[in-house]
Formats: sequence, structure tokens, C-alpha cells
Amino acid sequence: MQSSSNGSGDEDDEFKKINHLKMNLPEWMQIGESVRVCPDSKLGTIGYIGETEFATGIWAGIILDSPTGKNDGSVNGVSYFQCRPKFGIFVKPEKLRLDPKGKQMRAILNDKMNGGRHGA
Repeated sequence: MQSSSNGSGDEDDEFKKINHLKMNLPEWMQIGESVRVCPDSKLGTIGYIGETEFATGIWAGIILDSPTGKNDGSVNGVSYFQCRPKFGIFVKPEKLRLDPKGKQMRAILNDKMNGGRHGA
């Protein structure tokens, strides 16, 4: 049985890798990763990966950059992640593409919001 009670990050990393293998997902597909939803090219961040009560199989919950979604991270009263209304959407993982530019832009914006200066 896996346990993270000893504070070891190694066990947490190993647990994530095993779960990804079980779900047959690429290693980059992690909560917090910037993605592009295809074919619509909606941009966002992964907020949830796993099974849901609303449909069978593995689903990815995406926090979109714009209010073009369908929910707030909840479906039928079950909360999977949190975001503003209309900023959440669930898609099958195969619809996602890694968006390195989005990750880079989020890092710059986050840095500016926290008072840091890039390149200054």
C-alpha cells in the first residue's frame, strides 16, 4: 500500500507514474499543466484527471482561459475541481495537446501579479 505520510516526495511521484500508466496517459498530463483542447483550440489548465460519476472512462477537467465552458468544475452536484462559472469543461484526455507557450505566458503573468519583474 502506498503512503505519503512520511513526507517522501519520491513515493508521491511513483504513485503518480503508476496511476498514469493505469490510465494510459502521457507523463506530461498533470494537474496544473497548460493545454490546448482540440479541435476547438480552447486554451486552459488541467484541473482534474480521473473517473467521474457523469460518464464512464477517464476524463480531464479543464479550467479554460475564457468563459467558453459549460460548468464551474461541478457536474450534477459533484465537484471535481473549482473555477468560475462557464470556465470549466470536461473532455477525453486524447483531445488535449500540451501547450508550452501557455505555460510560459502563465508563468510571466503570475510573476507580474506577485510583484516580480521579468527581464528588468
